Amino acid sequence: MSLLRYLGLLVAAFAGGYVAQFVQPTSAVSAADKDGEFQTLTARTFELHDKTGGKKAALFNTKEGGASFVMYDSNGSPRVLLSTLSTGSPVVQLFDGSKSCRASMELDAKGWGNLLIRDQKGNPVWIAPDYAPAQQGQTLTTEKDRWSSLRKGMSQEEVLRLLGNPQVAEFGGKGLRWVYGVRGFSGVGGAKGDGSVSFDQQGLVSGWSSPFDGK
Repeated sequence: MSLLRYLGLLVAAFAGGYVAQFVQPTSAVSAADKDGEFQTLTARTFELHDKTGGKKAALFNTKEGGASFVMYDSNGSPRVLLSTLSTGSPVVQLFDGSKSCRASMELDAKGWGNLLIRDQKGNPVWIAPDYAPAQQGQTLTTEKDRWSSLRKGMSQEEVLRLLGNPQVAEFGGKGLRWVYGVRGFSGVGGAKGDGSVSFDQQGLVSGWSSPFDGK
């Protein structure tokens, strides 16, 4: 018996014996073929439980037409989520013990990928790559274009995607302030000094000082 066939039978035995305790299939399990190999197990949801009945993992369809696989900790809180969106785009999310998403990695339908890190309050603090590609109808090819695209009320995530990661984050009585160097552009194209973006208590843009002001 080949290793591949052995592994297939092992997975089939596990799925048919253990997982079936917690899953109600939407259609009957297909019979084994003449060689005894397991073929198909069809269901909308699969759950993996430990010996005490605690849920450890789940695989299910989403209402949006995608699929998700979740792994849980000993308290039943989701810690890892692997999903496909209705567009087919994959997403990976990592959660802390408070069920707050602290890191996410995604690839959109156009093939653009990014990694986003959040702090304990859920505020985005780091993104890679720094710059998002030009969107439809936009030409964000220069530093000045990006600063000109800032708008009040933007979220911190939108600013990260537009300007990239700040060099300094300052906390004051009025809220958070991100300070940006101009990535070697100082003295080029009219850029002078650093720029900054201020956020209100809700984490939305309340104002900014562009290194290109008046240029």
